[in-house]
Amino acid sequence: MPDSALENLQTAQFLVAGGDSMAEHISTIFIPIVFVVFVLAIAKFSAKGWRRLAGLYPLRNEFTGQRWFFRSAEFADSSIGSLLIVGADLRGVLFSIVFPFSLFSPPIFVPWTDLSGAEHKGLLTRFVELKFAQAPEFENRISGRLADKLEGSSGGVWKYERASRRVFFEKDGA
Repeated sequence: MPDSALENLQTAQFLVAGGDSMAEHISTIFIPIVFVVFVLAIAKFSAKGWRRLAGLYPLRNEFTGQRWFFRSAEFADSSIGSLLIVGADLRGVLFSIVFPFSLFSPPIFVPWTDLSGAEHKGLLTRFVELKFAQAPEFENRISGRLADKLEGSSGGVWKYERASRRVFFEKDGA
């Protein structure tokens, strides 16, 4: 047998026996790259409203207040599931997104004077709708528990409007 035929036979036997093929090498590189590109594309296209808010409320100084990580919210007309970082100090409230999603979503810092909130209660849930003075058209919702933490961290500067108590049974008459 010529040498090249013998080498081809040995290569084929090696591949059949479970040796690394070029396709395996390509897939180990290609799949993570496709995943990263996919994640970044989603982050970029879903952050349109967020980027507008960040333009109106940029974080200008280093934030040193308390932070709460992996919070969920509906923010700037997008749902942010467990990717939100919220912080508060005496100056205002910080909203940011965890890495790598933060690449296209710069942090937002809203002074307490530009923030208002109204509580809404459902049968089992309680949330607070936040409004920003410079962008009142956006719907922003956080949990009632997170709103309580923000209110406590504001040093009494910020309070949200409490929902009226619901009465399920009323008596008619006198």
